[in-house]
Amino acid sequence: MRIKRLIALLLAAVMLLASLTALTSCVDPVEPDDGVIKYKVNVTDSFGNPMSGIIVNIFLDDEFIEMKMTDKNGVASSSEEGIPDGSYTVEIVDPLGTVYDYDTEAAVLSPEREEITVALYTSTDNLPTETVYPSHLDNGVNAIVMPKGGYRVKLSPGRNYFIFYPELRGKYTVEADTPVESTIGYYGSPHFVQSADVALNEGEGDVYRTEEGLVFLIRSFNIGEDYFSSTRYVFAVDVESECTANIVIGYDEELEMSKEEMPWSDVKITGTPTKYVLPGTENWDPDAEDAGSTKPVIPLTNLDLTDENITIVYNSDDKCYHLGDADGPVVLVRLASASEYIASFSEMMETAHFGIYVYEGDKLKEKRDYTNLLSKYVAASDAAYGLYPLNDDLIDAIKTIGDAWGWYKVGSPTNLFGDKATKIVEEYAHLFACCYISE
Repeated sequence: MRIKRLIALLLAAVMLLASLTALTSCVDPVEPDDGVIKYKVNVTDSFGNPMSGIIVNIFLDDEFIEMKMTDKNGVASSSEEGIPDGSYTVEIVDPLGTVYDYDTEAAVLSPEREEITVALYTSTDNLPTETVYPSHLDNGVNAIVMPKGGYRVKLSPGRNYFIFYPELRGKYTVEADTPVESTIGYYGSPHFVQSADVALNEGEGDVYRTEEGLVFLIRSFNIGEDYFSSTRYVFAVDVESECTANIVIGYDEELEMSKEEMPWSDVKITGTPTKYVLPGTENWDPDAEDAGSTKPVIPLTNLDLTDENITIVYNSDDKCYHLGDADGPVVLVRLASASEYIASFSEMMETAHFGIYVYEGDKLKEKRDYTNLLSKYVAASDAAYGLYPLNDDLIDAIKTIGDAWGWYKVGSPTNLFGDKATKIVEEYAHLFACCYISE
């Protein structure tokens, strides 16, 4: 029995070996991929974004071999068969006719370089130049004008000047990639090119340096209608020897609106200011030759701001405030005439802008402008004494402006009341320019 089992096991082993041999003979042997380049050419713009629809021509010893076109991912690849080993030059062509510069020495395929990336830069051949006059030189030098983009530029030994011309507000970074040691600096405007780098540190201004290069924070007021009405910035790249550099001006992000560039918003007038005639002056002609000597004398009394019992009441019929009750004397504001504490609003408007900053927490929410509102009421004030009845518009304007400018705050350097400041009833401080007609 043992001999029969042994013979059976041997026969089974022989049959298994035979079947494995037959199976192996059916599989094609793997041929080594020697002598073939299966290339992959990645084409990007100067910011690293893939460029589709770009023609990639392959040459061997100046002889055209084949042409491919980049796909949506910016990739041009060989066929499965590949191309024979060799050193191939790659030519990049835009079928739309745009001429790009790129590093031709790096655009080479070989068995050791089957995958390459070619970054395309804007040619500087057709870019405008402007002559700038650095303060330390006797003569002017030409500076290439560069908007946002990537450029391939030949640099000469020494300092090479360029002009950054931004066309949109935002944050820009300017970087220079050179094959030799280099420095990049900011030197002012084309009208005054300074001899030393004036870039600041981050947080100190709108042009500052980083490890990567220069950062420019471009505000809305830096952007004009054309080149000459816009702010332009002179930067330079210093190198010790001649070389070709890649200069990239990138738009990084939008900027939060700064206090300076946020527009002013006019405060809306709730009514329509109409020309006010002070009672008792109806028959007086302000344009008459003897207007000064014939102006009626109207008894006016200033509100006593130290009186805690003072009361002003709104009258819904005339939409003005009255002293004591709704039928009391009309409270009048000195708009075109000086008050006890300050010059007239009309005089102040010749040099001052009646605007305030409105914050929401630490964030500037609005720049509120009362100038237009006050100017309309000044124009409507009476001709004899420059007065206008106190209404909600004028209370809001004078109170809000005074609060923002420190007119009513005790201890403020701009407090209006001087030695009387501690005696003024805070609730009524904004009525400092108000008076009424005495009995």
